[in-house]
Amino acid sequence: MKNFKLLNVLIVLLSFAISSAKANRNIGITGIIMDSENLQPIENANIYDESAKFLGTTDARGFFNIAFSKDEKGEIYFKLKVMKDGYDSFLQNEHWGDLSENIYGTFYIGMKNKTSKNAKVFSELKLNDGNVSYNEVLEGFKAINEKLEFDKSIEGAKEGNENVFFELGNRFYIISETSWVEIKSGDENILINNMKSIKAKDLNGLIKRSKINNMTTLNREGLVAGIFTNN
Repeated sequence: MKNFKLLNVLIVLLSFAISSAKANRNIGITGIIMDSENLQPIENANIYDESAKFLGTTDARGFFNIAFSKDEKGEIYFKLKVMKDGYDSFLQNEHWGDLSENIYGTFYIGMKNKTSKNAKVFSELKLNDGNVSYNEVLEGFKAINEKLEFDKSIEGAKEGNENVFFELGNRFYIISETSWVEIKSGDENILINNMKSIKAKDLNGLIKRSKINNMTTLNREGLVAGIFTNN
């Protein structure tokens, strides 16, 4: 009898340990999947998790609404794979913090058509409070679309040159191959390799964009940004 009671205690403790190691967090994802070049919705794009489990598909509007759970405690890792005939497969790797039980987000995903030469995939995430309708998701895409259009304008400005300083739409930027910093004017001073300062408008021809390793904003008197090069 004592052994039976001891066994019961051990089972209870083991069950408690297992339940304590789980978080049972539910994740709800809505979104729109579209062609990355023309931003038209993609219908019947299938979505899978990291175990190739089918989670859902898009409707004629490119809209999807899926849900899954993560039982592990701590930070959240998950993958979403999107597949559609005629398009390159898209893989979304996510690493979220140790968030609360119910987590909701909206993804805007642009897939690359296999016939397109210049289109680039994209993915943007916005967290939300859950129960998001298609109209709300579509409304949120306006800000995403503005960002995409801005990114296109930057890529267009960079084409065929090695410039660093640009004026785009009456705004001023210093731009590397991977990032950009907005400044107030071409007369702003930029610190180069922590050694000397140059007016932004004088950067072109002195520094090649491809030679920039890193850029950062600065909060020093008379200096608004820093550039670090590999020479």
